[in-house]
Amino acid sequence: MKLTNKHNLPDTIVRAIQNDSYDKEDADLSVTQLINAPRIIRLRKKHWKDLEQDVSAQIWMLFGKAVHHILEQGGSNKEITEKRYHIEVLGWDISGQIDSYDLDGKILRDYKTCKAYALRPDPHIYKEEWEQQENIYAYMMEEVEGVEIVGLEIVAFIRDWASYQAEKSNSYPQAECEVIPVPKWSKKKTKEFIEERVRIHQEAVADQLMGRELPLCTAKERWEQPNKYILKKEGSERAKRVFDSEAEAKASLLKEKEGYIVEVRKGKASRCEGNYCNVAEFCSQYKGE
Repeated sequence: MKLTNKHNLPDTIVRAIQNDSYDKEDADLSVTQLINAPRIIRLRKKHWKDLEQDVSAQIWMLFGKAVHHILEQGGSNKEITEKRYHIEVLGWDISGQIDSYDLDGKILRDYKTCKAYALRPDPHIYKEEWEQQENIYAYMMEEVEGVEIVGLEIVAFIRDWASYQAEKSNSYPQAECEVIPVPKWSKKKTKEFIEERVRIHQEAVADQLMGRELPLCTAKERWEQPNKYILKKEGSERAKRVFDSEAEAKASLLKEKEGYIVEVRKGKASRCEGNYCNVAEFCSQYKGE
């Protein structure tokens, strides 16, 4: 991937991003790749030399790495920190690196830097992939180390936290850093999940080798926002009501006086349109739309 510096950031920042030490150690997939969309992973591999990203888009990733490094320095002999594990699944080597395992409390922790919206709105609702990732790490540790893990936690550092929002609502994160318990899956459920994800990725590799269409990204993988149906006065920009379905909007329209209309606000696939996958320009699914 080619890095650009369109905003003339200092060379120190550019070098820090260029000197990325991440290494999945020749594994077929890392855990983060395993839970990602197969189409994205295959397109990134195929077009890696053609991809381009500005260093300004990787600032928060750099910040996250810094947080991990600082916390690693704060570790003790009662923790296992930043250790990479490998397991073989259906002939593939899958690797994953844990952040911290508390030997006394038997708690596996993963550190995340995120925005407040990632913890929405109940403190125990968070990005689905965090739960998947943590349970795979736990499975790896139990299989390789034979350790007991009694609990999983996400330690979230909220980079856009605002005190006034916390004062207004108890559903908003109440501190700049929150510890969030994560449900621990059974070994059977985790094993089946890992195997299913490996199969999906293996099929994508076969599709690519045979010149077939790659599996399409799901609505969830594309961060799709559905259409909304707006009831409003004709000529006005303000909505009187917003509906998820056209039928509900039209039923409400019939109850209104003349001069009201229903307008469709088209949904969008935010991940694709913002090119957060980095491969939108090479994606036939996105181009076809």
